[in-house]
Amino acid sequence: MGYDWEKIPQLKYVIGLKEAFLFNGNANEFNIKGSVDNHDYIEYLYSDLPNLKFVPLPGWIKHIELNEIQ
Repeated sequence: MGYDWEKIPQLKYVIGLKEAFLFNGNANEFNIKGSVDNHDYIEYLYSDLPNLKFVPLPGWIKHIELNEIQ
């Protein structure tokens, strides 16, 4: 989506529950599966996901976007 997950409080603080979620805090180890045409699945590493450049809700603008080098 183009958001930095570590800037979203509900996701950032899940690191404190890493044993319950089997998460070590490294998003690059996530494997994301998504469907294509509702039948085929593609698996991505989190770091390889495209930035879809969603626009945050007004209260979140300039608070959760990725810091991209231009």
